[in-house]
Amino acid sequence: MGQTVGKFYIKDFGCKINQYDSRLLSENLKNIGKSCVNSPEHADIIIINTCSVTNRSESKERSYIRKISRRYPDKEILTIGCSVRRYKGNFKFGAATSASSFIYLDNPRTRIKKFRGHSRGFITIQHGCRGNCTYCLVRQIKKPYYVKNPSEVIEEAKGFLENHKELVLCATNSAEYIKLDELILGLANMKGNFRWRFSSLNPLSLTEKNIELLSRDKRFCPHFHIPIQSANNSVLKKMNRGYDMQKVGRVIDNIKKNITGAVFAFDVIVGFPGESESCFTDTLDFIEETKPVKVHIFRFSNCKGTKAYEFQKSIRVDEFVKRERMEILRNMAEKIREKHFKDAVGAVKEVAVEKNMRGYTRDYMPIIIKGADAMDIKALEKVRITGISGRILTAVIV
Repeated sequence: MGQTVGKFYIKDFGCKINQYDSRLLSENLKNIGKSCVNSPEHADIIIINTCSVTNRSESKERSYIRKISRRYPDKEILTIGCSVRRYKGNFKFGAATSASSFIYLDNPRTRIKKFRGHSRGFITIQHGCRGNCTYCLVRQIKKPYYVKNPSEVIEEAKGFLENHKELVLCATNSAEYIKLDELILGLANMKGNFRWRFSSLNPLSLTEKNIELLSRDKRFCPHFHIPIQSANNSVLKKMNRGYDMQKVGRVIDNIKKNITGAVFAFDVIVGFPGESESCFTDTLDFIEETKPVKVHIFRFSNCKGTKAYEFQKSIRVDEFVKRERMEILRNMAEKIREKHFKDAVGAVKEVAVEKNMRGYTRDYMPIIIKGADAMDIKALEKVRITGISGRILTAVIV
């Protein structure tokens, strides 16, 4: 980035960790005299933080880069992040250039003080992955690898409480956060009127001890987003996930037994190589039984460089079948979500409110508050759910 650049705009794609990285970059650029603007129109440089989790995410990024290049042909456009690392710096479209390394992202000892523009603050506790799932490139492209000590996370969390009433702890793979019990205890011992949650939790990190510790802190939001990926043991083995459905079942049962009001969300990949109709039915049966508030559904993406890419040659699932299964699962998940929404109407819930009068409940239901003055709204508000408007619940202040 040249010395003449004064104003920058950052567009991020992908996970909450990417959002944290973008804020980290923004805060450090401000510290050296640069200013962040809210629109690419007013920027000297446009920075695009990329995601490479699926072919579809990369396609969206390419489309955005080309659009920005056409609209602002005289501006400097820089791509960073996972897609850049995947293609070894050669992720260039339109007028964009790539940075394979960026000092403010490659220094794990750099921290941010607040998540600007949000009442919910994201904190990365673990970055990168040493797992070896057969469908995934994160091990190669999510760099650098680091795990923050519990004391570092607590220190960062305390700083966040000046500006945020909900803390969201983010990990690429929570199973690699060995001192999770120590971190949970540290958060439970923090003073203040706030709440906290994990963005997602690998089932291998949800030990009996950790579940029991989570049950002690009433400020913990009991929304468990678990990336199971499949509910069939043979598919899980091909994915090299490191657990089976018996393990997942024990975890879910233990959470339900110990944590009042616990709800679940799952990540599921459909059409993984070798996924038979019977395998897919196992996933449908699991979703029907557990009734999650949300299912994040991904159609298997044939990613070159993974072991699953080689599986495709012999045990490929047809694209039409993938789309059909995705639609079946989506319809089931929608009906379950609608039931959760209907059951919530009339209930009083706590919401972490953003500037646009929207927010999330403790069980991660999306809310829009009606009939209130934004100036009178606190970061954490008690609301009564009054109805449903599409994919969001409406509410009024209690």
